[in-house]
Amino acid sequence: MYKLLFWVVMALFLGSCNINKDLMFRTDRDFVFDEIDMISETDSSKRDTMRVDTSYLGWRISPLDMISMQLYSNQGNMLTDFLTSSVDRLRPGAAANTNYVLDTRGYVELPVIGRQKLAGMTLFEAQNYLEKKYESTVIEPYCLLTILNHRVIVFSGSGSTGSVINIGNQNVSVIEAIALAGGIRERGNASKVKIIRTFGGQEKIYRINLATIEGAKYVHLPVQAGDIIYVEPVPRITSEFAQSIAPAIGLFNTFLILYFMTKGI
Repeated sequence: MYKLLFWVVMALFLGSCNINKDLMFRTDRDFVFDEIDMISETDSSKRDTMRVDTSYLGWRISPLDMISMQLYSNQGNMLTDFLTSSVDRLRPGAAANTNYVLDTRGYVELPVIGRQKLAGMTLFEAQNYLEKKYESTVIEPYCLLTILNHRVIVFSGSGSTGSVINIGNQNVSVIEAIALAGGIRERGNASKVKIIRTFGGQEKIYRINLATIEGAKYVHLPVQAGDIIYVEPVPRITSEFAQSIAPAIGLFNTFLILYFMTKGI
């Protein structure tokens, strides 16, 4: 009987070790998070500048990225005509959307100008660079680039269950990304939202609080390509412990019934 109790206790202990194993990106109590540089709402000029800078910060073209390029002449006159025309067709002189994939070294093969290295440039830098390259063959070139394969990963509070969100729009905020993933789940802790971001080859880890109205200052915080947004789940100690020990309790009850039956009780 004592051996049986010993093994039951061991089963309960081992079962408790599996509680909340689906939690990810845990941090110690004394972990120091990186600070997010937010602009004061009272300084509108700096706020507008900061929006432009932060929106494109990290949105640099990388090797193996897929980009879409549109090239127009005469500083985009044809694009303006096309957008204001009721005719649903591409005007002469305007380039249709064409997709290209960078190789592992960050080069891409483009019409006329050939192989060009775009990796490491922002979209604005790459557009200006390509416009200069096409000056010899296109009259006043106007270039539009879009990165098609940028995305963020959102874990919205259900432990290890996450969503991959494509972000073609460069002004997608953290709130929008969470909403696209279905919002914060029932188990999610809105006061502990972690953002893991690679910047300059280093990992930056931020934590924001969306549980109170003070969290509204993060409404316009833009996400960057490759971000991991992790809504920390509330630990389920009682329910998961009960689920973990249920088989052991069932086994104990079975042996207990057999024991009493053999004793004639």
